[in-house]
Order: sequence, then structure tokens, then C-alpha cells
Amino acid sequence: MISIPLAPIYVGMLIFLRVGLVFLFFPLFGERFVPVRVRLLLGLATAIVLTPVAPVAVAAFPVTPWEFVQLVLMEALLAFGVGIIGRVLFGVVQFSGQIAGEQMGFGLVNAIDPTGAQQISVVAELQYVLAILVFLAAELHHVFIGAIARSFEVLPPGGAVLNAGVVDFVMRLGHVLFLLSVQFAMPVIIIIFCINVALGMVARAVPQINVFMESFPLRIIAGVSMMMIMLSVSVGLWLGMFGDMEGMIGELMGLMRG
Repeated sequence: MISIPLAPIYVGMLIFLRVGLVFLFFPLFGERFVPVRVRLLLGLATAIVLTPVAPVAVAAFPVTPWEFVQLVLMEALLAFGVGIIGRVLFGVVQFSGQIAGEQMGFGLVNAIDPTGAQQISVVAELQYVLAILVFLAAELHHVFIGAIARSFEVLPPGGAVLNAGVVDFVMRLGHVLFLLSVQFAMPVIIIIFCINVALGMVARAVPQINVFMESFPLRIIAGVSMMMIMLSVSVGLWLGMFGDMEGMIGELMGLMRG
């Protein structure tokens, strides 16, 4: 009777689960315009390459069904955490554009985001698309895939655990999202504030001028001009933020290693 070793099958399933779910959750790979079949095939191809060389943290295979379910849940949580990191980093760019757009008067001018099937500011959508182009042009998607491959050295299949440090890490990501978004939008916020102060002084000095109507084109021109002036600086800040992605993924892996 031919006996089939189950350990490599279990390991391959865990690797495919981690990689496949990361591709499902992470921005760019996990957007709606990328078919689910393509994401799963990409995860399967990566898992096939990594399975022969990935270390195993489980002492004994095969495991009981309940133990395997626990391993599956931990790998799913790990992949979700990696996806959250990517969503936060790209969300910083998008949210800063949302803040800037509302300051410029685009609060009611929304566009349908085809990647998320939601209405967002046109400025936020523009910055999000630019961030994706910068991410691809800098070949950071290669860095991301390399980080996922190296994650099996830091945290082999079956080695993930959930602890309080992971929850604290996710909470800090929310803080980073809000703080960096405001910082990135600060140039537009400052210039619009100065324009509002100046228009307020004009309205006080010359009440006959309809300052409210005159403020719309001024805010749009000033905001767009400031964004164009700061574009090179913004791209540099985005690259620096995306460059920290590998370190953040490594920190998450270290926390879930226990």
C-alpha cells in the first residue's frame, strides 16, 4: 500500500493560505479590478516555489483537525495583518487627499472609486492613483513580494501566535494613518487657511464684495498650485513611507512569533 506523506501537503496549504490571503488583502494586488482568480493563481504559484524551502515550526505532522484549524486561523490573521499594513500606507495618501480636497472646496465633488466601489474626493482618487504608479515605478512591489518570501524565515508555517502586542501594533497603525494624513495635507491646509484669513479681512474692509463666491476659485487655484509645487516632495515622502513597509511587516512577524 502506498503511503502519502501528509506533512508537505499541510505545509503547502499553510504557505498558500498566507500568500494567497496577502494577495487578496493587500492594495494593488487586492483591488476589485484584479480578478480573484488571478490573485489566487499568483498566490498558488508563489506557494509552489516556497514550499520546498520553507522551514516548518510545527513539531509534528500530521496534526489533529482542531489543531490544523487553529493553524489556519493564525495564518489568516497574519495575512490580514500584512494587508492592513498596506491598506494603512496607501490609506495615508488617500486620506490626505481627502482632507486637501475638502479644504479646496471639493467636499461635495466626489468620484466613484472603481478599486473600492465607494465615493471619494477627486483629489483623494488622484493621489491614490499616483501613489500606485510611484509604488510600481520604484519596483516596491518586488520588495513586498520579497518580504513575504522572507517572512517564512522569521515566522515559519504553523509558528504564528496571537498576543496583546499584535493588538497594540494594529492600534498604532490607526494612529499613524491619522497623523501622517494630516502632515501630508498640511501645506494645502496652511495655504487655504491664509486665503480664508485674507478674504475675511477683505470682507471686513469692503462688505460689498461677495467673498463667499470669490473664495471658491481662489481656494481651488491655490490648492492645486500648492499640490503641484509640493509634488516632488510628496513623492519623496511616499517613497520613504513605503520603504518602511518591509520593516513594519517584519515587526508584525516578530510580534506573532511570540
